[in-house]
Amino acid sequence: MRNRLLVILLLICATSTNAAVFDGINFTVGDTLQLHRSGLQGLAWLDSNRVAVLYVTPDSLPELPPLNVELVMTDSAADSISVTDYTGILNRGLIYDGEFYWSFGNTAPGKSSLYKIDADTLNVEDSFKLLGHYPAGIVWDGDYIWLTDRDRGRADRFSPDPLTEKIVRTVLTPGFSPYGISGGEKYFWVTDVSTGRMYRLSHGGKWNGTVTRESFWHRGEEIGLSHDGENLWMWTPGDSIAVQVLFD
Repeated sequence: MRNRLLVILLLICATSTNAAVFDGINFTVGDTLQLHRSGLQGLAWLDSNRVAVLYVTPDSLPELPPLNVELVMTDSAADSISVTDYTGILNRGLIYDGEFYWSFGNTAPGKSSLYKIDADTLNVEDSFKLLGHYPAGIVWDGDYIWLTDRDRGRADRFSPDPLTEKIVRTVLTPGFSPYGISGGEKYFWVTDVSTGRMYRLSHGGKWNGTVTRESFWHRGEEIGLSHDGENLWMWTPGDSIAVQVLFD
């Protein structure tokens, strides 16, 4: 009898926890950032008037590497301020931590590195080999860099401290194929290719909410995320537009 009561209590606790996690989070679409060219693969706000955009123009033959990879500084009207070529180095993801840009690049089939780029000189300062097969999303939380791995269903926390400079924690994400990740002071938001959903995580990596299908449903699609310091933005890799997300 005692064991049966224990099982019932455990089931009730599990049900309550799941109900708390699957919050019906809704959002509406706000402003749009219309870029002057397609090929968007990374987006980082420097301040209210400047945005850094990583553009990747693919070759017509899919087995060949990208023809052109450029990091473009733009103003609020999306007009180019400066252009730097990173062909053969970078290919997706971009953040700015106040001193450096960070982005991914494929080094061999199934292998990638995280690149550290000086924001003043735009020189590659260092690179770090990653264990994951397909790092996709990247976000800076003020202390650490978080990376999603689309093929391994996880998020890795990377310490940029010169004394560490390595992955210091790994958490499993709610879906099977996490892609975009970004957020503000309280939460991260993660998009998942396999489930088509958007999930909310704490900065410690704990899953604590899910966006409703009515607001976000992109099964089988890669959706990138970035944050301007106040609001979340989402975009489709290779596109020329980013859309502002306003949570209810």
